[in-house]
Amino acid sequence: MLSPKKIAFITCVNNEEMYEEALLYIKNLYIPEDYTIETLCIKNAESITKGYNQAIKDSDAKYKVYMHQDVFIINKNFIVDFIDIFETHKSIGMIGVAGTQTIPLNGIWWESNTRYGKVYDSHSGKLELLNFNTIENEYEIVKAIDGLIMITQYDIPWREDLFDGWHFYDLSQSIEFHKGGYEVVIPKQNPPWCIHDCGIVNTKNGYEAYRDLFLNEYAKDIFPLVSVFIEAYDRVDYFKSALDSVLNQTYKNIQIIIIDKSSNDECKKTTQKYIEKHPNIQYYRSDVLFQNKDMLSQLLKISSGEHLSYLKDDVIYHKDRITIMMNYFFKYKDLQCVTSYSQLIDKNGTILEDTHIKRKLFDNNSMLNGKFFISLLLTKIFDLIDEISIPLFKRKAIENDIQKGKFGIYVAKEDQIMANLLTIINIIDKGKVLYISEPLSCFRVHDIHDQRKINTLLHEVFNYLIDKNILIKRYPIFNCTK
Repeated sequence: MLSPKKIAFITCVNNEEMYEEALLYIKNLYIPEDYTIETLCIKNAESITKGYNQAIKDSDAKYKVYMHQDVFIINKNFIVDFIDIFETHKSIGMIGVAGTQTIPLNGIWWESNTRYGKVYDSHSGKLELLNFNTIENEYEIVKAIDGLIMITQYDIPWREDLFDGWHFYDLSQSIEFHKGGYEVVIPKQNPPWCIHDCGIVNTKNGYEAYRDLFLNEYAKDIFPLVSVFIEAYDRVDYFKSALDSVLNQTYKNIQIIIIDKSSNDECKKTTQKYIEKHPNIQYYRSDVLFQNKDMLSQLLKISSGEHLSYLKDDVIYHKDRITIMMNYFFKYKDLQCVTSYSQLIDKNGTILEDTHIKRKLFDNNSMLNGKFFISLLLTKIFDLIDEISIPLFKRKAIENDIQKGKFGIYVAKEDQIMANLLTIINIIDKGKVLYISEPLSCFRVHDIHDQRKINTLLHEVFNYLIDKNILIKRYPIFNCTK
């Protein structure tokens, strides 16, 4: 049974002189009437999580203040301030003084542009005030807080099974509180509550290993799901290369949906072996899935991602493709679609030179108004054949239109490049599109690939002219000849 009016200050200690200074600040705090405090000094802890879990077992205090030995609490009303927040808001499980609303894709919270809180800190070698985004109200709900001080009113075990060192335990615990149904917040501080005299931070003692561990464990809880559709044909070797390139993405939260258009079972057999190791893969036969049904509607039904991408088995993704693209979606809220330059490779994977019908659109990354990009699509179709077939875009950009039946003109042409063109036009009409000049994918030219043959190009030109007329009649605003 926890004592409702007891506060425990918990610290893992290997520098007793610094800890003694921290205790002096604790002793100077105002203690509300009927409340008691205790200080738990945990020495020789194997890890910070084990030390903190031991404190949960040893202390019956409802309120626990987990703090570093180099933290000095300078707000004398510290206890009153955090108790007021907890008693008024039972949904709040943990309070910190610095943290972030969004965790960057690399897991390093202080590189976020949604940081909140303030603290005097010496990580740069000198003591200075870190003052992040302003908190207007009583507190700001965040995704994660820094471990310099973490104040709780509920006990949730620390993940000592994973974080047996000194890094990422704080972000882990923040996510565990969210998963437990509690809010994690940073209060409005006037003035800052703490000094963190940490000195230059050491990130060499296993930091990268714990960062990877954190991302692998929590990616599904903190990052949007990306659904990637892979279209497979009768070319197993190419299919495996395409699938491997998606599985090897540095982005950690991906759903892979394979649409098999093969005339045999080779891709199916190959996929079954992959599924044994990768449960995020789903397999469908095209003829079964799309039986006289709208392809886009069916794909939305079987996918769960907030963002979608589509590639054929003759395309290979760069390992950082989705990470780079998702970072842009985080940065620009009105962005609807991200695409990139795609290099040509031969059947053996050797990079080929660009041609007059396939070349980089811009030399630098370019943020474009949707309607301007549409005009480029209508005038530079061959330059963009690969790019328009494999963008990353927001699910919401097409979901509402499909439900309203606005994609009916594409059903009969679901295997054509022009179907992709018209789909992308609808997407980017709703906002901005980013073109990345860096090659984030490779487009394979091979013996059974007929897109570059003159008869195929003429066929696509014919379809293009027809579809352009349909497009202008259906969407007069896109008549770029005016």
